[in-house]
Amino acid sequence: MGVNIKAATISAVAAAILLTCSIVAWLEIGPDGFQAGDVFHFIYARVYEVLAVAGSTGIGRIAAVVAVVLVGEIFFVGWKASSLFRMIFIRSSSAVLDLLNLMLMLLKWTVFLEIALTLGASFVASKLIDWVTSQYGWSRITLPSDGLLGVAASLAVFWLATSFVQYWGHRLSHTPALWHLHRFHHAATELNMVSAYRQHPLEGVVLRFLSLVSPMVFFDVPQRVLFLYFILYTVSDLLAHSQLPWGYGWIGRWIVQSPLVHQVHHSIDDEHQNLHFSFCPLWDHLFGTWYKGTKRPSRFGIPDPAYELRPLRTFVLDAWTFYAGIGHWACSLPRKLGMASADRPPTVGMGVGDIASPKDR
Repeated sequence: MGVNIKAATISAVAAAILLTCSIVAWLEIGPDGFQAGDVFHFIYARVYEVLAVAGSTGIGRIAAVVAVVLVGEIFFVGWKASSLFRMIFIRSSSAVLDLLNLMLMLLKWTVFLEIALTLGASFVASKLIDWVTSQYGWSRITLPSDGLLGVAASLAVFWLATSFVQYWGHRLSHTPALWHLHRFHHAATELNMVSAYRQHPLEGVVLRFLSLVSPMVFFDVPQRVLFLYFILYTVSDLLAHSQLPWGYGWIGRWIVQSPLVHQVHHSIDDEHQNLHFSFCPLWDHLFGTWYKGTKRPSRFGIPDPAYELRPLRTFVLDAWTFYAGIGHWACSLPRKLGMASADRPPTVGMGVGDIASPKDR
């Protein structure tokens, strides 16, 4: 009953905002030239102006959206059940780490951590990725940006394409090669909205290479669509990392990952492991990582309590473990290549340069 009341409240607030914007847009444009699509353009322009004032950079806009969503959560769940209350007054070690990580990101200090942990390689990699992706601009498909239907279609295409790449990047993070970086995110024993930004700097560096296959490489996406995507993704990601008991109905099962869906991904229970990777659940359904059960998580986090007991030491050791894995792989690569060459069948008809078969050596 409580969830239904909250859903009704959200719908009523959204309807009131839409009605207010419609009336204001009708008064500004005038009754003669007013059309239904003008409401969308009116809302878009006003929200864009507000975020532009909040910050001229992406970080500034993220901070503005985070602040609005955190305050909005209080309206729906109450002060003592909100993420802000838990972070400020309860202050568990998990929440403190979440808040500290958010501050480092907003202050752009995570960039210095990336450079330090990679000995400057992250800076070179970023410049290389920017240069490579800029070379594909001439061949991109231009998505429509005119009219409400055109913008909606472009947003749908970009949402599906981006979430497809994100799905496989997230699944990659759960493989042994990258798990020691990604587990910092999963070590949160409670979910606050800002847990969405709890990421090991090295993980961000590695996954940045996914931009080489980003939908931006293949599509020329209008600024308006990118802005709407930014709002939709940021808000839905913040809500997904909350402890709100919201499922969004069929939308949460197929289009936008809901809090209830993502809570399963962060569950410590065995039957919930390696499920619900995508912020668009469609891909989890298609690739067999959708949870078909009904059990709610007993608690969140990972079995290893190292981040609760020794967070800084564990943070550094995870980076060391990642590099040790790369070193081991690099050292074993020549041996593996040699074994592959030895097992390769002899090539026929190459004359003097024929490769000898193993029995002839």
